[in-house]
Amino acid sequence: MEDIVLRVIFSFIAALIIFVSTLPASSNNPVGEAMKAKSWAQKQGIRSTDIVMVVDFAKHSYEKRLYIVDTKTGQIIYSTWATHGVGSGAGPYATQFSNIPNSKMSSLGYFITQETYIGKNGKSLRIHGLQSTNNKACERAIVIHGAGYIGDGKTGTSWGCFAVPYADIQQVIGLLKSGSLIVAVT
Repeated sequence: MEDIVLRVIFSFIAALIIFVSTLPASSNNPVGEAMKAKSWAQKQGIRSTDIVMVVDFAKHSYEKRLYIVDTKTGQIIYSTWATHGVGSGAGPYATQFSNIPNSKMSSLGYFITQETYIGKNGKSLRIHGLQSTNNKACERAIVIHGAGYIGDGKTGTSWGCFAVPYADIQQVIGLLKSGSLIVAVT
């Protein structure tokens, strides 16, 4: 009997190892992505590039995948969890992206922050998409806002917004003043 139990346990462990090894792994370097964003923005004539928010959608939503990078020092100064849109994947990985209104998907590419406002999720930060992959962000009401369904083991989804834990929203907004860059990557 013990032999059968051990075989079942070893089979389970082997299956788990195989499963984990097939999960996508992010190879994105947040500091490198921030520096690329800064370079791109400067070529576009955008000056406010000292602070860049990087969202790495290749990471599992259980992981902190939002990074705020100081491009002067090359340091990550803050990190937290961030949602992806429910249309981008109901599971922990974002697998599809869109710029189409009502798609409830996340968008990729470069964004710039705008003004704050108080909405149904409290203090929030408007963003503007800078590329064809996200230039309808304002029309779609894609923003940065706080949520109770992300972080500390929660992996809820938004309607395409960058939702962060309520406990982190003040810090995130405080670091991302109007005119800061955002880049969402996979």
